[in-house]
Amino acid sequence: MTSEQGAHTARSVRQAIEDEGIKTVRVTFVDNSGVTRARNVTAAMFVNHGLEEGIQYPSAMLSVDTAANFVVPAGAGFASGYPSWVLKPDPATFVVLPWAPGTAKVVADVHTLDGDVVGIAPRSVLKRVLAGLAAHGYTAHGACEHEFYVFRSVEGGRPQPSWTGINCYAEVKQLQAPAPVHLRALQRQLGPREPYDLAARPARAGQGHAPGESPPRRGQQPVSDDGRDLRRRPRRHP
Repeated sequence: MTSEQGAHTARSVRQAIEDEGIKTVRVTFVDNSGVTRARNVTAAMFVNHGLEEGIQYPSAMLSVDTAANFVVPAGAGFASGYPSWVLKPDPATFVVLPWAPGTAKVVADVHTLDGDVVGIAPRSVLKRVLAGLAAHGYTAHGACEHEFYVFRSVEGGRPQPSWTGINCYAEVKQLQAPAPVHLRALQRQLGPREPYDLAARPARAGQGHAPGESPPRRGQQPVSDDGRDLRRRPRRHP
């Protein structure tokens, strides 16, 4: 299904859509505020047109801030009338989303209707930066930091933290809840999950917290080390 390098090609993307029963494809890009934007299209439209020709998208989305307010000088600019731009999918970024049945996602490069690359799009900027680093013999690597809560138990309706006190990262505090506990919790959540291996390979962990971070905020889900949901279950009424 993939090329020798392991990255999808246009041909293997079409095959994956058929094999996985994909109905919807999210064609995405990151705007100038770091928000992932998307145009959701049917799999048929993506295969027949979008994969090769691209998907039109309003250029105005590169002119808004995180509060969805227009920043007049940003992006295409007010004087341009905010024309449509084109999202051209990068087949190598195609993934099937295990948490969204029948759905896949692909990252796109932003182009004008004339086919020119939009230089202010974050992915375009990143490519220029990487090319500049490569020209000087450097390679950039990235990683992510996963933050989550691990609780020992629930007492009196309140999740009990796996360590106490304010000296986070201190040796004696980390002995209260050995790092393997946190690593096991993270590995259980992230992989491997064949056939959707997220390639997350956590190798180290440390405990840290700030005032107000325990118990979890509303909406967060406390989970025990064996994977049990520690939230109080609502009673069922007859």
